[in-house]
Amino acid sequence: WDHLHLEDLTGDHVGYIVYYRKKSTTNTQWSVMQVNGRENFVTPTVGADNYYLEYEIIVGAFNSLGFGPNSTVASIMSAEDMPISASMRVYGDPFNSTAMMVHWIPIPNTRQYIRGRILGYQINYWSQTITNPEIGSTNIYCDCGEGMVVGLDPDDDYWINIQVFTNAGLGPVSGDGEGSTYIFPPMNYPEYVHVASYMGNAVFVTWRGISTGLKEEPVIGYKIRWWPATENIRLANDTIVPRMLSHTVIKGITDSVVYAVRVLAYSSGGDGKKSPTVYFTLEGMVVYNPETTEILNSCRLIQATSWMYCITCLLLYCRFS
Repeated sequence: WDHLHLEDLTGDHVGYIVYYRKKSTTNTQWSVMQVNGRENFVTPTVGADNYYLEYEIIVGAFNSLGFGPNSTVASIMSAEDMPISASMRVYGDPFNSTAMMVHWIPIPNTRQYIRGRILGYQINYWSQTITNPEIGSTNIYCDCGEGMVVGLDPDDDYWINIQVFTNAGLGPVSGDGEGSTYIFPPMNYPEYVHVASYMGNAVFVTWRGISTGLKEEPVIGYKIRWWPATENIRLANDTIVPRMLSHTVIKGITDSVVYAVRVLAYSSGGDGKKSPTVYFTLEGMVVYNPETTEILNSCRLIQATSWMYCITCLLLYCRFS
C-alpha cells in the first residue's frame, strides 16, 4: 500500500494494521497483523494448502492516539505453488536447416494442475549425435502447445522435453520426444541476373538457375528480392518463382527510381545465398563499374539525367572558383 501523506501523520508511533481473510460467502472472520513504523508491506503466512487463492485485504493506520479510518476492501491472490503436471506427446518437426517446431499437449491452466497461472513453457533440447551434448533451452511465453527452437545444427537429430513454468518456478520434466532439422539450404547463388524493360510499369528479370548437391535440400523455387536502392534490403519485396522457371516479371516499378535486385534459391532448408546486387530502373538494367564509379546505361533518361548533373556541377564550379 501507499504510505500516508506527511500532512496525515498527526501523532507519534505511526503504524499500520492489516486485516485479511480468504474470500468466500461463509468466512466472516478477519485475521489481523500489525506493522509498526513506516513499512508499507507485510507477508502473512496462510498455509501450504492455501496457494493461489483470492483474499480480501483492508489496511488502516494508527498512532499513539488511536486508530484511523480503514481503506476499502481490495482483492489479491496468495502466492503460487510449484506446478505438479507435465506435458505429454512431445515431438519436433523440422522447420528449416537450423530450426524446428516443437509440439506438445498443453497442461490445463487450472489451480489443480498448475497451482498458479501459466507464464509459458520451457523447451529443453540436446543433440543425439554428440557424446556429452550441451543442453539448450528456449522459453515460450504463452499458454500454447507449440514453439520454435532456432540456432540448431543442420541435418541433426535432437531429444526434446518440456517444462511448464509459473511465477513459482519450473514444473516437472515431460517425457523425451524427438525432433530433427533439414539438411543445408542451397549453397550456390543464381548467376547472370539481367533486367530488361517491359510493358507498362514492369521489368523482365532473367537468371541462370542452380543445382544442389547431396548435402543440400532440393530447390523449391526462387525469390526475386527487389527494393528501392536508397532503402534498406530489410524492406525489400519478394517475388516468388517456381523452380522450373528462370525468368519473371516484376510489376509496380516507379519511373525515375533506381532499384536493386538480388536473386536467391530457397528450399525446405531455408533461403540460399543471394546473387550480387544488380541495379535497374523502369527503362532497364543499370551497369555499375565499382572501379571507376561510372554508370553505364542504355536508358536515355538516365543518360540525360547524368549529363544534366555533370553540366550543373561544372557551372557551379566555374561560378565559385
